[in-house]
Amino acid sequence: MTHIGDDTKHRGCVLLMGCDGFEPFKKKGRKYSMWPLTVAVVDLPPWLRNKTENTFLMGLFGGPHKPHNFQPALKFLCNRMDTTIKNGASVYDAKHKEIFKLRWIIMGLIADSRGK
Repeated sequence: MTHIGDDTKHRGCVLLMGCDGFEPFKKKGRKYSMWPLTVAVVDLPPWLRNKTENTFLMGLFGGPHKPHNFQPALKFLCNRMDTTIKNGASVYDAKHKEIFKLRWIIMGLIADSRGK
């Protein structure tokens, strides 16, 4: 975790968003797709970054067809996150037994390319 400026009470982390769809009922012959929107903490080592316990589910899109437009959901999510990016979120550090302000930045979005 990186420190923001010289103030050790403000720490930050880098996030990476990802979205990739799958068909949960493909074997049963039903047409339905699920598209989870996940976030991983880039500051973690690669062997820990993508473990289930270190990946956060930010949204889930589902329906009989692939979603055509993620923009409204991403805009809502980014607007909600913008407040915490600017102001930080109060987080408890169990190791040091203190509360600090956590800020983050979204480094990028990894998404599945359109199927052919």
